[in-house]
Amino acid sequence: MANPTRSTALFRLLLLVAVGLGVMVSISSAQEAAMVMSVESIGPHDFSLGPLKGLIPLSKEQESALKAQERATLSAMEAMATPRAMVLGLLAASSMIVFLTSLQIRWSSEAPPAALARRLGVLALATAVLRTLDGAQQLVIVRRAAEANGRALIASGVADAETVAAMTHALVSVVSVGWTALVVGVFVVLGTYFRSPKVLAVFVERTHDE
Repeated sequence: MANPTRSTALFRLLLLVAVGLGVMVSISSAQEAAMVMSVESIGPHDFSLGPLKGLIPLSKEQESALKAQERATLSAMEAMATPRAMVLGLLAASSMIVFLTSLQIRWSSEAPPAALARRLGVLALATAVLRTLDGAQQLVIVRRAAEANGRALIASGVADAETVAAMTHALVSVVSVGWTALVVGVFVVLGTYFRSPKVLAVFVERTHDE
């Protein structure tokens, strides 16, 4: 039989993770959705580096590659603007509900805690699915951007441009897939845990009664 103290500590920890991850994903998704919906008016601005652009010395070839990368990013975003905005909007909403439900489990007494925990589990799994779709769309965008950057470097005659382009493409793909896998994995763990009989039968009620 599990140690009640350790199990309650785990419950509290995962509830805190749900609160933090829910609000983080909701805010970032809403911000990106707003960008996607206004992508036609953004234009080829240097948003890849933003305020850091003036602080980072770039050669003429690097600036050209960066501009090509930014144009490719905007083009990819514009090509999938409607489905991307839909996925991001649903993701922002579902992750915000994860956040609110987590807070409700901890501090509200208006609903049965077991029902709230099951709802949180279902919401976390639904959010994992949406974040997977978001990650697939992100991967398309970053790969197109990396390919455009690499082509520009090769066209400029930069030394070892083909090697750099291949490494950059592989790196952005690994980072994008890895980050998606991490976030989705956490949501899956939350969904599985909060729908488990142990939580529903014991620890949600104990937390509710504190």
